[in-house]
Amino acid sequence: YDTDFNLYDLELASPCLPSSVDAFSSVFTPAVYALVFLEEEGGEPHSKIGDLFVTHLALSDVVLLLTLPLWAAESVSSWVFGTVLCKAVGAMFLLSLYSSSFFLVCISVDRYLSIVHAVQLYRRRKPLHASLTTAGVWAASLALSCLELGYRKVQTSVYLNRSTCSYAFDPEVAGRWYLALRLVHHLACFLLPISVMFYCYCMVFRTVCRAHMQAKRKTLRLVVSIVAVFLCCWLPYNTVIFLDTLVYFGGLEPSCRTVISLDLARTVTQTLGLTHACLNPLLYAFVGVRFRQEVKELLGLSSRGRWGSGRRGILNARRSQSVASDSETSSTYYSMW
Repeated sequence: YDTDFNLYDLELASPCLPSSVDAFSSVFTPAVYALVFLEEEGGEPHSKIGDLFVTHLALSDVVLLLTLPLWAAESVSSWVFGTVLCKAVGAMFLLSLYSSSFFLVCISVDRYLSIVHAVQLYRRRKPLHASLTTAGVWAASLALSCLELGYRKVQTSVYLNRSTCSYAFDPEVAGRWYLALRLVHHLACFLLPISVMFYCYCMVFRTVCRAHMQAKRKTLRLVVSIVAVFLCCWLPYNTVIFLDTLVYFGGLEPSCRTVISLDLARTVTQTLGLTHACLNPLLYAFVGVRFRQEVKELLGLSSRGRWGSGRRGILNARRSQSVASDSETSSTYYSMW
């Protein structure tokens, strides 16, 4: 195929030269990436988070962290690290995005099953299930990121007038690949996790609300914060790239002002989305302890790791309006979160 074809030029093939956007990106992107890098390095040690899914989520964030200095350097000048690193960093970047999204789904489902249904078989064999699930998540994420190894190259962009680490597709199929990449990103990195999180945490929310106890407010705030942080970080970016896709395929008028505005918005919202990597360990380190303790108290878990007497744990909480005394000794209850 034509190896000189550059996806940057596909996106920017218009009379609008993005010099102002490029100048903004060269300052804004490195600054935000540096803040994310420093926060992640100085954050709470991940080894203190006992949950397996949360630990692997933190590992996904570390993988992303390793790529940020190179992307920041490219924004300042150009890609100077060669083709091998271009392919490797591109694959690591997607591996991190996909795996972190999938582990957010795993955490949500784990809490849903443990709190709403208290599935006995699931709880007894949780270590095996969790290990198989984490292996499956990494395998699926690796498979989805392998595209980077075949199609990322170091190329000189005609419009940016510098070397970039970007996709190189056959011009005849570039449009289809462009659409496919956007669809996969929307589905795997946003629509799937937000749909699962919304359903699971709505069910958790409803279950906890039945306890009618004063302490439930803290727990409910934590549940809402998980979804709210994800939406605040990733909804703007997914909205922008959806509009950008419509412009490329003729769904919206591709005026010069629209193209430049979308390029600028994409730079800002993408860096905003990547800050989710530094919020994850802070949020889940806090939630992993407080959420677990407070939900146990609200729903009346016994010291032997059973839900009171089935659904009666909630009914007892309604009657007593107090925390069950044996919840403080429920250390034998094996929980992944």
